[in-house]
Amino acid sequence: MGKDFDWGTIAEERHNILESGDDKVFKHVLKPIIIKIITDEINSRKFTILDIGCFTGYLTNIVGGLCNKIVGIDPSEKSIILAKTKNTVDNVEFLCTNLQEFAESN
Repeated sequence: MGKDFDWGTIAEERHNILESGDDKVFKHVLKPIIIKIITDEINSRKFTILDIGCFTGYLTNIVGGLCNKIVGIDPSEKSIILAKTKNTVDNVEFLCTNLQEFAESN
């Protein structure tokens, strides 16, 4: 997938794959490792976490239950719209921006 690939074109499909557990690498490797780091390595209840490239917010919502606050950023407007509709945690915020723009405004 090249530099100009629009992740928004597959946002809903990819979110459904993650939600269903069909992505075995994400389900059995990435997700457990990320959750372990957050719960074991830091006292995440005291921190705000920035999820860079949050896509549809699937993991952002999970991590939201483990920390004080989490902000998910992604440059794909379609992905952020879907993330906001799927959001289940009060301390989660989604922004349609890239890292450079976010850093300049915060």
